[in-house]
Amino acid sequence: MKKPKKEGKIPVVVKNESIKEFFKRGRDVAKLIDQKNHIVPARIISFEDVHDLVKFLTETKLNLISAVRKKAISISDLSKTLNRSRSAVGKDIQLLESVGILKSKYITNSGHGRLRIITTFDKSPIKFTVETTI
Repeated sequence: MKKPKKEGKIPVVVKNESIKEFFKRGRDVAKLIDQKNHIVPARIISFEDVHDLVKFLTETKLNLISAVRKKAISISDLSKTLNRSRSAVGKDIQLLESVGILKSKYITNSGHGRLRIITTFDKSPIKFTVETTI
């Protein structure tokens, strides 16, 4: 079996698909593994409802991702940069972390405890490919 591509070279695919299509994709990958064939690495975020997909890919989330790609930043600084409430930014970060687009780490903030810094999952460009049928 060939080695998978580096983590940073895997595109993020955002799509809507039925549960049937989701499980078919899983079975197809399992068959490739059983046959010891090469598997094309992919990070797929799928939604059963196209409306949920549209809610996920909002302009505010894309602006947030863009700001974090420029530099690692705290939630407070990010909320100031984006002119949004800290809680709204925190919710978006939580969602984007859960799907593997962003990640956070804690650093020591001398005299103030710990500070949560937000970074992208990797440094390579994020290529969103959106697939949907309406």
